[in-house]
Amino acid sequence: LNRSDIGFDRFNINTIQSWYGGVPIDEIRKIKGVEEVIPFDRLFLPRGGRASSNITEAGDKKFAEAVEVEIVNVNGPDFTQFFSIPILSGRNLRQGVDEECLINETAKRVLGFDDPIGKKLQDWVIVGVIPDLYIDSPLLPVLPCVYRSLQTKVPDNGGVSGSYAYRYSPDNRIETEQAILAVFAKSGVTKGVTILNMDDVYTDYTKSERYLLVLLGLMTLVALLIVTFGVYSMITFSCNQRRKEIAIRKVNGARISEIFRLFIKQYVFVTVLACIIAFPMGVYVMQRWLEQYVCRIHLEWWIFVSVFGLILLIVVAGIFSKLYKAASENPAETVKSV
Repeated sequence: LNRSDIGFDRFNINTIQSWYGGVPIDEIRKIKGVEEVIPFDRLFLPRGGRASSNITEAGDKKFAEAVEVEIVNVNGPDFTQFFSIPILSGRNLRQGVDEECLINETAKRVLGFDDPIGKKLQDWVIVGVIPDLYIDSPLLPVLPCVYRSLQTKVPDNGGVSGSYAYRYSPDNRIETEQAILAVFAKSGVTKGVTILNMDDVYTDYTKSERYLLVLLGLMTLVALLIVTFGVYSMITFSCNQRRKEIAIRKVNGARISEIFRLFIKQYVFVTVLACIIAFPMGVYVMQRWLEQYVCRIHLEWWIFVSVFGLILLIVVAGIFSKLYKAASENPAETVKSV
């Protein structure tokens, strides 16, 4: 979940939110370590709220029931460029044009468009389609979303704002945060300034899953130990019970490899039978569990091959260690002692 593609670049990006005043964007750009900065809407990651609109018609389509779409204000073409968001079809927004919008793939599907480019959506014209952007918990589905361009004219206050997103160069996160707080303090804003890291915010969404991963890791380790000790004990018991048989076979010319094959057939059969029962049950349980996540892996065949290989390795290692010892003993001494 933490490594998956969520539709946009969230790494090395901080957001600034100030509730008691702002600073000019050029003051942020001058800070050492800041590579790029754009005005930022609080309705994006991290969420400061939610805005939506009920769509009753789109293009030449009229809906019997209103379709609710989420509205996110973006700063013209800078939004997709800053977050490295690909344009799947159509084109990007244009600077200075406020009547254009982008929609995500979910909105395209929900609104029933084969080709939405050029269609009218309330006061905007759809000019492009972008991927679904995952800005909520991975347990929540992506909503149909419209990204509309903000007013791009410079306001009367000279472009002063308290809401920005900026990309910092690697290893300069702390330095840029301290410098930004100093810039706000110099402008008289000493409180109400929040700087958040986008990757930290998204990682926090998956906190429970990371704890679950640790728990499952411990359970897996315990299961492997049970398998290892169980197989070892079973093989040890079988070898002790059949020591006389092994000795007699050796007297009659049987080699260690032949005795090894005799034993391994039995345990490989048991291993294959166990996997035939366990794997379908595991697939069923895992599929039901994974369905609750919007971003999820797919159960590939190589996962089960790897598990089978690991179990087989444990079985073979256990058989070889005990059987080699039993087969290396003096047959005469073994027959006398048994």
